[in-house]
Amino acid sequence: MTRLEGPPRATGPWRFYRAVNINGTPLEIDGNRWEGEDAPNYRCDGRALNSPHVSLRPPTDPQRAKMIHSFRWGRKVEVTLTHVPEGSYAVYVYVWEETNPTTFTLRLDGRVVQRDYYSGTRGQWRRLGPWTTRVRDGTIRLAARGGDANLSGIEVWQKASP
Repeated sequence: MTRLEGPPRATGPWRFYRAVNINGTPLEIDGNRWEGEDAPNYRCDGRALNSPHVSLRPPTDPQRAKMIHSFRWGRKVEVTLTHVPEGSYAVYVYVWEETNPTTFTLRLDGRVVQRDYYSGTRGQWRRLGPWTTRVRDGTIRLAARGGDANLSGIEVWQKASP
């Protein structure tokens, strides 16, 4: 399977900061350690579900598939990371469709970053982003509103000093 990289190098030096498997256990994806749903300084208010029987499109490696299949969903889902050091960050979110297509909007720290995202057909998944944000208050918030959004993982990269 293809290894997914961090933000484009042309946008500056980036280093992996943290990633959370929103409704699952710790694992390793693309050589990076992901925390599980019990991670400190993390909260997600969506409803928990695990659907390992759904075939993913496109196919992916077993660890990423495990993360995608265990998700939190709802019409108003918010992922919050706290105690984040001040600085610039690039954020990705993994979304997928478990049943029927829906449309939702994503906001990062209150700013619309993906309007009217169409989730696609059963099994379709995407890694959306990266979107940049400047942390000043120690918090990164990613919110989905509209249709039933299925959020599986959040991946955060910190801009490093040159």
